[in-house]
Amino acid sequence: MLGNIETTSYETSKVPVGKEPFVSRRSILFKSVVDTSGYNIIRKDRNHRLHGGEDLYVKDSIKFSILRDYEFPDPEGPEGLWAKITPNRFPQGYSCLIIGTVYHPPPPAKDEPLLDYLIDSLSRLESDIPGAGIILAGDWNRANVSPVIKQFNLTQVVHFPTRGDRTLDKVLNNLTEHYEKPSPFPPFGLSDHCTVGLFPKSRSKANIPAKRTVTTRAVNAESKQAFDRYMTGLDWSLVDTIDSVQEQYAHFSHLIHIVLDSILPKKRVKFHRNDAPWISPKLKALIAHRQREYYQDKNHCSTTTGTNQGTLPDIWKCADITPLSKTKIVEDAAKDLRPISLTPTLSKIAEHYFVHEHVKPALLKRLEPDKFGCIPGSSTAHALIDLMHNWAQAADGTGNTVWIFALDYRKAFDLIDHSLLLSKLSTYNINPYIINWIIAFLKDRKQRVKLAHDCLSEWGSVRAGVPQGTKLGPWLFLVMINDLKVPSASDCIKYVDDTTVYEIISKGGPSNAQSMINEVASSSTLNSFQLHPKKCNELRVSFVRSPPSYDLIEINGSKVSAVSVMKLLGVYLYDNLKWNTHVTETIIKAAKRLYFLTQLKRAKEMSPAIRGIYNYRL
Repeated sequence: MLGNIETTSYETSKVPVGKEPFVSRRSILFKSVVDTSGYNIIRKDRNHRLHGGEDLYVKDSIKFSILRDYEFPDPEGPEGLWAKITPNRFPQGYSCLIIGTVYHPPPPAKDEPLLDYLIDSLSRLESDIPGAGIILAGDWNRANVSPVIKQFNLTQVVHFPTRGDRTLDKVLNNLTEHYEKPSPFPPFGLSDHCTVGLFPKSRSKANIPAKRTVTTRAVNAESKQAFDRYMTGLDWSLVDTIDSVQEQYAHFSHLIHIVLDSILPKKRVKFHRNDAPWISPKLKALIAHRQREYYQDKNHCSTTTGTNQGTLPDIWKCADITPLSKTKIVEDAAKDLRPISLTPTLSKIAEHYFVHEHVKPALLKRLEPDKFGCIPGSSTAHALIDLMHNWAQAADGTGNTVWIFALDYRKAFDLIDHSLLLSKLSTYNINPYIINWIIAFLKDRKQRVKLAHDCLSEWGSVRAGVPQGTKLGPWLFLVMINDLKVPSASDCIKYVDDTTVYEIISKGGPSNAQSMINEVASSSTLNSFQLHPKKCNELRVSFVRSPPSYDLIEINGSKVSAVSVMKLLGVYLYDNLKWNTHVTETIIKAAKRLYFLTQLKRAKEMSPAIRGIYNYRL
């Protein structure tokens, strides 16, 4: 089947190299004869005569690319096949590995074309892919490749006969120190050449304990100065009065050890095998001191005391309100502005702790699968993908109609009833002390509007709701809305206070949308939420030629607006589930901002100013 094989491994070979496969491009046995399970094959066959040809097999787990630009252009000339491979692990200091295969015909073929080809290819490789490890294997027959070896600092590592009593198959590489000596193996298939195995050296694990203790002396600037003063003031004449060299050394050593033990005492230092070079004993001591200082008064910190007492500092319950516009034009400040609470930094740190250690774990165990906002690993993209998939699957080619309602709540965060929130929190597996702290966090809050650094309103009391812009706010809202139910024939997606409910109406079937909306409205009222009919919209998705007509839905006596384009979680959707409007709106926004930046550039504004405007606007 194959001629000869060189490989970088044997039983578990990673990159086997084959020459003279005796299979032309016209062979009808290509797949069944040459392909090998678990390997990708790179093949270059000879068309004009028998013998020759190159095969390179690469393990499926190894990334590789074929370097066709380095093949010899003349089909009658030397044969070469090159590949760049990047295994998971290869010798340190090399950018990649270049595997090359070469076949040189027996005499009367001349060596000059082969040498010119190799010198040209290797020179280009050194220029194009610097720092590459090179392994060049092939059936060289009697070619003299010593000029190539000398010029490119390669080593020929095969020193045993590969066919009869001659060494025709050779491996040249610049990785000698990383590979064992090649080993001969029995011929592969019907080949009369022995197989050459080239194995990487095994990495021996250093027998170094994970932790070790070293005895050293405590050296610092003060001890060095003290040692210098002692040595300078020492009377060395006593040493000179001793005649014996042995006694002189013993007396000298005794004096030195006295000063060392008194000024530079010995100490034991622990080292870890994985310590970075810059981790010194002094730095470890400082880290240990910091940890002791941190933990010694752990039970006296304000958060723990506040948790035990169910209270917190009053200043933590005071917030500056920064109003953010909901609409392009603000007509009514109470309706068109969203109040964002800026609380003290220590309050945010305490909230972060309570959310991640207590509230979040308890809620994640009971949240319905239709929640996406604030949930780890979810986003508006996840919610939109889920909705689009369900709607397209329901309406595409079925004749069904998907009736979608985007619901909006009036002052969803501001109208939360604290008593109702407390009763719902008590049903979760949350420590009662934590619940008391949360209630204290919401009780007797004060806020003021901040328009500028020196433009502040008077303080006002907040008697209901949860503050927006805090860590606890979104999670407490999830507690309130988690039990919002819809009929079994309907479904919904909740992203914080954005709730989308929809009904899939079978072809020719009746709609239960009104009863669904009534149930949602009733459930919302029980949770002290108020639907805002004027901001609720409905969209009907149907791909039939004549979509069925249904009566408009009412919420608390107000009809819900029917639209053909709905903005859902920041994306504009058509009733045919296309988003042409969204693309158009995005292009318009980008064009406006680019025009603004272009005008700044023409005005010769400085780069920092343009960059600041770019970051602010985009």
